[in-house]
Amino acid sequence: MKSIINWADLDAHKIIQLVIIIGGYIVLRQRFVKYMKNKELKQQLTERKKENAEHLIDRPEDLADDPLSVSERSWGWGKETRKRVRRQQHILEEQLKSEQQTTEDRVDSDAEIENLLQ
Repeated sequence: MKSIINWADLDAHKIIQLVIIIGGYIVLRQRFVKYMKNKELKQQLTERKKENAEHLIDRPEDLADDPLSVSERSWGWGKETRKRVRRQQHILEEQLKSEQQTTEDRVDSDAEIENLLQ
């Protein structure tokens, strides 16, 4: 059996070339396998999201029982959230006061119209 590599003709240049080719193959193969694994995981994730969305369209009552969806809908009480809630409460109180004031004005104007009609 005849070998492809003639061991007697190997010099430093050919050995370095052989190491670079084999090392490059190993490195590129590992990266390619990692890339394909990530690509497959992303594809499975999109399929699973699509299936879950279709399932929730068919059976929306399962949404409350799903612990993942409950955790996705939850939020924390951080500093920014407390500020936002205070701002919303302040705006709501102002709108409520203005609504009460317009209602009182309407009552006064209704009473005046009623007096004029008599």
